[in-house]
Amino acid sequence: MTDEVGRLLRAARLRSGLTQEEIAERSGVSVRAISDIERGRVRAPQPRTVEALADAARLTPDERRFLTQTAKSARSRAAEIAPWVAAAQCEPPAGLNDFVGRTDELATLTALAAAAGHAAEGAAAQPVAVLTGPPGVGKSSLAVRAGRSLASGFPGGCLYVDLAEPGEGAALRRLLGALGVGTAEIPPSPADQGRLYRAMLARRPALVLIDNAFDEAQVRPLLATGPGSFTIITSRRVLSGLEGAVWLPLGPFTTTEAADLLATIVGQDRMSAEAGTAEQIAQLCGHLPLALRIAGNRLASRPLWSLGHFVAQLSETRLGGLEAGDLRVVAAFTVSYRQLSGPAALVFRRLALLTGDQLSAEVAAVLADLPIGTARRAVEELADFSLIEPVGSDGGYRVHSLLALFASECLADEESPAEAEATSRRLTGWLLRSATAAGNCFLPAVLQPGPPAPPGPAMAFESRHTALDWLHRHRADWLAALRRAAPDDAWSTEVLALTDAMHWYSDLGVLPEIWPEVFQLGVDVARRLGDRAAEAVQLNLLGWAVGVLLEQREEGLRLHREALAAAKEAGDLVEEGWALFYLATLERITGGTGAAAALAALSAERFGAAPEPLGQHIAWSLVASLEQARGETAAALAIHRRVVEYFRRPEHEPADGTGAVLLGHRLLAYGASLARSQQWAEAMTAYREAIELFRAAGMRSGEARARFGVGDALAGSGDLPAARDELEAATEMLRDSGAGIRRVEAQAELAVVLDQLGERDEAARVRAEALEFCREWDRPELAAVAQRLETAASSH
Repeated sequence: MTDEVGRLLRAARLRSGLTQEEIAERSGVSVRAISDIERGRVRAPQPRTVEALADAARLTPDERRFLTQTAKSARSRAAEIAPWVAAAQCEPPAGLNDFVGRTDELATLTALAAAAGHAAEGAAAQPVAVLTGPPGVGKSSLAVRAGRSLASGFPGGCLYVDLAEPGEGAALRRLLGALGVGTAEIPPSPADQGRLYRAMLARRPALVLIDNAFDEAQVRPLLATGPGSFTIITSRRVLSGLEGAVWLPLGPFTTTEAADLLATIVGQDRMSAEAGTAEQIAQLCGHLPLALRIAGNRLASRPLWSLGHFVAQLSETRLGGLEAGDLRVVAAFTVSYRQLSGPAALVFRRLALLTGDQLSAEVAAVLADLPIGTARRAVEELADFSLIEPVGSDGGYRVHSLLALFASECLADEESPAEAEATSRRLTGWLLRSATAAGNCFLPAVLQPGPPAPPGPAMAFESRHTALDWLHRHRADWLAALRRAAPDDAWSTEVLALTDAMHWYSDLGVLPEIWPEVFQLGVDVARRLGDRAAEAVQLNLLGWAVGVLLEQREEGLRLHREALAAAKEAGDLVEEGWALFYLATLERITGGTGAAAALAALSAERFGAAPEPLGQHIAWSLVASLEQARGETAAALAIHRRVVEYFRRPEHEPADGTGAVLLGHRLLAYGASLARSQQWAEAMTAYREAIELFRAAGMRSGEARARFGVGDALAGSGDLPAARDELEAATEMLRDSGAGIRRVEAQAELAVVLDQLGERDEAARVRAEALEFCREWDRPELAAVAQRLETAASSH
């Protein structure tokens, strides 16, 4: 009997005590497809479907062989009979009435279709459009929408085949039937069928939609490549082996598109009644169209629910909550997961152990404990199946949030807690060592790294640029590894090595919000070990992050005083020098110039006794600036010149990385002294060199301060329009970098220049914004600037 397959599967399912929904969840086959097979509506399911259902029903080997042979026989009989080759079988399904978005992709498909329609006889093969993207991104919906709108432009109309449907092996026969070839006229040989298919399309060019293609071999015989025809393919895989294809990768919806889809399904009035909830739903759905449609359908079918209730429910169980009838996000993901090779599936499920959303071949090798070559192939396979998304130009990938949740479910189902813990510890060690290696790339060439991490596998970095990129992209993962490791004494050496290595990287002004936590963890570990020397180092790092980067001056002073005491107890002259230097820096900012001068001199003395020439010259730069503040211009400039020349030495690598930053900072101080003595041209030269150095090192905060200096010097020299441009740019850059006092000082100077240019209204706006910031921030060091702003505002 031709419905024997359905009866066998139903009996196996009932014997296992499983519902159709449970079999669907295990197999990735939809409930509707399972129902059709069991009722005999689909009598010849494809091998992949049979295998997935056999796995889900846990058939014995004998049962599996019998079922497989029965399904094979059914497919052979269906191919012989083929009563369903009517054209209606190749009609595209009904389109979605609530289709939204994909404007650019539709425009591209329309342009390709138009080009195909105007192709001359004998022209080269027509383009093939391949719609790719992760499961649930809406590939089929877009293809059907395009087919419905473009069909009228083709004499043969639009032909549609779904290669995921049972009977996919007879797809070419179906297409021939749709083109008017009778069953008896279809050649038995696939090669002859292909020649007839192309001949028919030559007479009646058509738009051919090939949905859910698995690989290139499936689609090549079906391509409509003759003049006047056009093929659109959807596939979870990239199908990179197709010749002459145009790839259109689909990503998640934008926030606007997601809101539009939800409003179309649920109703705009209901969405508007709970403003802002649509964005929450979109985020919980990962902006994935299938998830958004399911969410919309659930809300539409439950009109009494508030959107807030649904958000709360979805927050608790995101994947479980994204089900509506036979629409299930998990089912869509499962189909792709079951098609992966063993190494790729292993890498995918262990993505659950990552905190961030970034993946590389190196990380995959650690996660799966695979050789790098095998891991790279596994990652490329995941990309081919659109389970990860390429980002950047260096082989990095991003993991979608819902797929990461699905990976967690796969990991829990297929690996023991002990296996997951072992992988997590291996990953933690690798991330700690790799972050330490990356941080040490920013260490000045004349300094030695701090405490070494124990030997072990780690990422290797070719340059500061690659280290900078890695630290930024993988910050969620290495920061999470640090948090996991810090309370565990077994990791104390790695933790201290990492936090020590982070100082010169953090000095670039990147990620200012994370450094207080990073260095506080280092302080905690050093104190737990009772290591006063390490504690002094970590307290200095923490004080710098809090007092300088976050501009919390009093707390910074307190921490550096603690660092000074710890350094003295440990007999560490270098850390004494740094503690004194930072104390001097913060005292100067808060107005204590006398105390700052004494502390700066002591700092230079300690560095000289160590000896530590790099620290000594940095301290002398501060001494010079304080001399300038006392009016000792000649002495200040002489010291600045000596310091700048020291940092121009080859060992400081002034053209790259940390050397550029060190020289750039000294040029800032030198330029300020030149400006104070009204040597405007020389000041601009120093500042402009600093701009280039900071820009080369990727330090926007330093570049912003240098541009502020250029603007100030231009104003002093009388070039007001140029001064306005530089000060406006500096203000925006300082605002972006989170700077407080420097930004307000730049705004105060900008307002003066705007007044001089006669732009009084804009000057008043700039002053008002700066004053508002001063009042909100309410820090003592802003008092003098605020007073200048208020005086200027009242005089205008």
